[in-house]
Parts: sequence; C-alpha cells; structure tokens
Amino acid sequence: ASATLVSDYIWHGQSQTWGNPAVQFGIEADHASGAYAGFWASNVSDKWLPNANVEMDFSAGFRNAFATDFKYDVGGTYIYYPDADFSKTGLFQYQKSKLNSLELYGSLGWKWFTVKGGYMPTKFYGWNKNNSGI
Repeated sequence: ASATLVSDYIWHGQSQTWGNPAVQFGIEADHASGAYAGFWASNVSDKWLPNANVEMDFSAGFRNAFATDFKYDVGGTYIYYPDADFSKTGLFQYQKSKLNSLELYGSLGWKWFTVKGGYMPTKFYGWNKNNSGI
C-alpha cells in the first residue's frame, strides 16, 4: 500500500491536476503464483478532464521470473473517471464520450534492464473526432 502527496500529477505527458497538488493512494495484492491485482486513486482537475474530480485505476496481471535474472510482467489497467464526460464541458457541444480507458501492457527484463510496451484498445481519454476538431 502507498499514500502520496505530489506537487502535480502528470500522466502520459499531461497534468491531470492542472498544475496543482494531488493526494494519491494505492494498494496491491500479490499471490505466490505471480498473479496480482491492485487499486489506485488520485484527485484530478475538471479543467483537463471534463466533469472529473477523481481517477480510479483497477489493475491485474501476472509477473514472474525465469532462467537466471530474467523477469516478465503482463497485465492491464482500467482507468476510470466517475461521471467524467466530454458532453459536460459546458463550453462546446461535444457528443457524449466517457473518458475511461483500458491500457494493456507487457514487459521483459534482465537484471537491471527492462523493456515495457503498452496498447490502449479504447479511445485515449474518450477522445474522438467530435471533440478534437480534426
């Protein structure tokens, strides 16, 4: 478990708190088989994420080691913003589009070196042609 106070919460290059502090909490349960599940939460700003004030991440995966000094991790994280929606900006007439996202990932490591990649099968922050102008 962890509890953190940060001066600015930045994720994927974007300030989630509009340059303001965030209080964050996380907890993870690990099984001897390598399976794990976790929960993490942080306050966010509705100036960047329409009608959002909290982000909750639910994650699950499997990590383990093999041979000598090799390790791997495969899993996913569901990023959930309760009640956040682009149609609630109040500034523009956007179509209804939730900001929730799913991120799948995998990593392979040897000793101190790790390579990790991810894929987002859902819209990034609910982004679509209607709310991007392009």
